[in-house]
Amino acid sequence: MTRFILNAKHWQLFLLTFGLPFIGMIFYVIGIISSINFDVRAQDVSPFHFSATAIVLFVFAAIFFLASAFIHIFWMWTVGTKLEEYYAADTKRLNVKRFKFFFLFPFFYMLVLPLLIWGITSSIGNNGQIASPGIFGLCIVILILCHFFTLFCGIHTMYFCSKKLKTLFEKRNVQFSDYIGEFFLIWFFPIGIWIIQPKINQLVGGKTSEENLLDDYSE
Repeated sequence: MTRFILNAKHWQLFLLTFGLPFIGMIFYVIGIISSINFDVRAQDVSPFHFSATAIVLFVFAAIFFLASAFIHIFWMWTVGTKLEEYYAADTKRLNVKRFKFFFLFPFFYMLVLPLLIWGITSSIGNNGQIASPGIFGLCIVILILCHFFTLFCGIHTMYFCSKKLKTLFEKRNVQFSDYIGEFFLIWFFPIGIWIIQPKINQLVGGKTSEENLLDDYSE
């Protein structure tokens, strides 16, 4: 999987990270349309009727969305943790262990989030009053801190990947002003992948799309 990510062409990753959600949205819209009750004479007052077909369409939509998210996340992980062999001898290596911590923390937060929500809801009594102020306050504080730290982790991931790629591309130590372009390209991934991925192909020895066109023409 790692080799595929590093050697994949920009258009392939674009289709996987942007095309799959588009297909998933089509399934989702069709599922919504098929669930609408157009029969005004129907006894059921609900405007929606979730048939087996609609549920299957929703499942397919979720699969496409999750597959796209996985490819995007795994691309970030690959860039952040691999490519160590491509550092120039006189350049400073980035701290991969720190990257892994910041990268994995949001997933830990998603596991803890249901417990925090349960702690908040369980500390509220039936009358709407807070029955356990200590538990309620602790869960709220942890929830806010983890939420903002998760946002920081996302920014750090983009910062780390952009700095690492620029360091590898330029084969020298870089400042933020050098890789701010890569930072925003990674932020707007469906657009930035068209510029960044060919450079990764060149870095790992894969052919760029332009080289493939020349090969096809020569044949």
